Amino acid sequence: MTMTLRPYEQPAARPQASLYGFAEEESVFEYERPMIEQTLTRPFRDQAFRRVVRDAYDSRCAISGLRLLNGGGRPEVQAAHIKAVEDRGPDSVRNGLGPRPIKWLA
Repeated sequence: MTMTLRPYEQPAARPQASLYGFAEEESVFEYERPMIEQTLTRPFRDQAFRRVVRDAYDSRCAISGLRLLNGGGRPEVQAAHIKAVEDRGPDSVRNGLGPRPIKWLA
């Protein structure tokens, strides 16, 4: 693969105030990124798993028991595998947890 880079121009250096009291030179870079094509192979994730786990936990968090609904009335509970799909974990209720989204913990 051959990459062709365009020459970049640097305007006259002028100090720019930045965080922590350091001055940096302002510069402009022109760079055309090469495009990479790749094929991805990963395990199939069954969307029914999410619905079945949510139903098993009555759309409640498996840890706190909270039932969070968004503005449209849809549950905000996720479905997570105990043994990961990448590690050949099955899409069964016995291998699932219904935790609330991490963003709610912050």
